[in-house]
Amino acid sequence: MEQNLSSLNLPKNIIAHLKTLGYNYVSDLEPNVLPGKLELQSLSKSQKRAETKTAFDLYQAELLNGCILSYNEKLDCILQNVIIPKALTEFAGMSGSGKTQVWYKILILKDDLKKLNTNFITAFSYVYLSSYQNVLSSILELTKKFIEQYNSLKAKLNFLPSEFNEEFVLKHIHYIKINDGLELISCIECLESYLSGKNIRLIVIDSISYPMRLLDVKERTTMISKLFRDLQNLASEYNFSIVVTNDLTTRVNKGESYATPSFGDSFYHLVTNRILLSKVNNSFHGKIVKSILHNQKETDFYL
Repeated sequence: MEQNLSSLNLPKNIIAHLKTLGYNYVSDLEPNVLPGKLELQSLSKSQKRAETKTAFDLYQAELLNGCILSYNEKLDCILQNVIIPKALTEFAGMSGSGKTQVWYKILILKDDLKKLNTNFITAFSYVYLSSYQNVLSSILELTKKFIEQYNSLKAKLNFLPSEFNEEFVLKHIHYIKINDGLELISCIECLESYLSGKNIRLIVIDSISYPMRLLDVKERTTMISKLFRDLQNLASEYNFSIVVTNDLTTRVNKGESYATPSFGDSFYHLVTNRILLSKVNNSFHGKIVKSILHNQKETDFYL
């Protein structure tokens, strides 16, 4: 008795396509007919074996990779072991809560001043995606302050880069201007080719809510999930950290209003860490509300 194609564990659209080509039974299929007719790669070529590592291997990798800090003593109380490779960290807060200022500073002060040498500081670069205007002037201002700090420590350093100046620092920050959600999604899809040959340590998407808010409401949740999953896949392959900043919006539940990150919890499960920022008088407040390593922690700090 002939075995019908419908009995095979293949998607319905592929079975339908084979039948339109005149293939109704398994015996009709010649060797290698699927790759030829459907332009599919053989399973042996398309499938990769899952990489296996011991817990000790992972622990050693984490020690070598370290984490990214702001070198703000108070803020780093909650950032320790948070912004690590392959993790996606969200900073959420109202306008003026310090989200962007924190990341301008981290982009510049990406390495401990006491450990700076030519080999160390040229090892990593950062990618900064933003919809904001006048980004360069803000980064340049912080760069000048960074150079001043560095110069004050020259006498204590064992090795001095001969060309360590504003240009030297800015060359390690790759800025991409984003105007809308489609541009952001397209950018992430093309990011793999851009990463080739660059030792990227961190990718920051500043104010993700603005470009994504311009997408059609029906497609927004799906596109955000795809965006984050694509980023995390790249982060796993190229071993970099991801940070997004997000606005807060007001929602009402049982007659009471409360503030929550934009888009609600549509991508909460995709976020490794979530930190809420706010400003109280002249100081800023940071609170970890989700983390794979920490319980809820909070601190006050100044910028």
